[in-house]
Amino acid sequence: MSVRERIKEVGVLKTLGFTNQGILSIILGESAVISLVGGAVGVVLAALLTVSVRKTVSLYQPALHDMAVSAPIGLLCIALALVIGLVSAFVPAWNAARTNILDSLRYSG
Repeated sequence: MSVRERIKEVGVLKTLGFTNQGILSIILGESAVISLVGGAVGVVLAALLTVSVRKTVSLYQPALHDMAVSAPIGLLCIALALVIGLVSAFVPAWNAARTNILDSLRYSG
């Protein structure tokens, strides 16, 4: 959705001489950063939640005493967030990069 709202910016970038590949890499790079930050925040919140659950609920449920977010699982979750972000951003980024300069500058949506 963010790419569709920024079609005019893509037209300005093309006017300044950015290639389709350059625009595609800018959009995918932005998506990667947002995905990595979101994944990292999610892993930190999950780790804090597991500590909280382990301290409070483990008295009633001994099976939850060993609940934790390990480093490999955290990294896997961040990598998965990155893959999902890049895959979901590729098609809109590809379409925006292929948009004609005049059409993107005229776009009023």
